Amino acid sequence: MDLLVGHELAQDAFATVLANISAAQLGAPTPCSEWAIGDLIEHVLSGNELVACGIGVYEKPPNRPDNLLDAHRATAAAAQQAFTSPGAMDAIFELPIGPVPGRFFLPMRAIDVLTHAWDLAIASSQSVHFDPELAATQLAAARQLVQPEFRGPGRPFGEPQPCAADRAPADQLAAFLGRKVD
Repeated sequence: MDLLVGHELAQDAFATVLANISAAQLGAPTPCSEWAIGDLIEHVLSGNELVACGIGVYEKPPNRPDNLLDAHRATAAAAQQAFTSPGAMDAIFELPIGPVPGRFFLPMRAIDVLTHAWDLAIASSQSVHFDPELAATQLAAARQLVQPEFRGPGRPFGEPQPCAADRAPADQLAAFLGRKVD
């Protein structure tokens, strides 16, 4: 799957789950123990803005729409636009794991967004049956990109958790990135 298509589809999966989140759910816990639903949504939105700022789509993020789904759509579109900009794959982004080029950040961003779509779905009792090809592609990318030094307390990913090989690729991705899959 093309990396840009994967990013766009991951953003679409997140939007599909986000469309069913109510304001009353924003304080509910998620599989990311340090984040409530509202925190997880903010992480995805601000990550999209980081991409757009890093490439120069805008110098600083514009005011977001009040509606979370509209805010996600706007930031996701800006991130997608940024990743398709000339020079985006060679641009350097400052991330918690250190500076990385866009060609590394693009698949990491798609992995992050799809995994957080899974987190959001679990937290809100929605389906986690995402496009199997998309999830399998992101799982394969995660297996290549997520190094041991990126895992553990205070790092972006937890230790891999058990997950049966016959589980859906989205569940396998979540488990690989440290989520407990029941």
